[in-house]
Amino acid sequence: MFIPLGYFENTDGEMVDQYRLIRLGRRYEELREVISELKAEGFMIRGFGDMSIGELAKITGLSPEEASLAKQREFDEPFIFSGTEEDVKELKKRIAEKGLAMTRGEFYHLLGGTDKGRAVMILTELYTGKYGNIQTVAIGDSLNDLPMFEVVDQAYLLQKLDGSYDKGVDKDHIQRVPAPGPEGWNKTVINIIKGYEEQ
Repeated sequence: MFIPLGYFENTDGEMVDQYRLIRLGRRYEELREVISELKAEGFMIRGFGDMSIGELAKITGLSPEEASLAKQREFDEPFIFSGTEEDVKELKKRIAEKGLAMTRGEFYHLLGGTDKGRAVMILTELYTGKYGNIQTVAIGDSLNDLPMFEVVDQAYLLQKLDGSYDKGVDKDHIQRVPAPGPEGWNKTVINIIKGYEEQ
């Protein structure tokens, strides 16, 4: 997490430009090494770092400029994997044995043994220390958002572009938003603000 210098008192972490970096995961270069190791072990895996900008644009629907930005990773490596559900379980096991974690959303993601929930808990503690009692909100559309949904006061699940919801995210406390992507974010934030204005 990158936190502007001076925003919170006594924030640990390394200095990066005008930010304090709280590193929760592994460096990108380390994740790329693990991708190479997994390939050598026979897993049919391709990370964003293995793809050209054109290929990445094609499989994601991003423009070439957006795909170029998507390749600039810091702490995770999205990847595609060809295999059965049993193969997925074996891949997840091998990744865990290497001290890392794997999440599944639009793509699989290789992470440094952390998740969004841990990041949210750290930020919540920092904000509570500065402002006192706060309300926390999480908005997402995938299974990899579940750890974040489980540690906030209000959780919102956006639709996928095809109108469906991620089947892996089915908890009573998570509210479904009938819109995808930026439209869903916009509607959710506006409704939250309206709710506070009416109190």
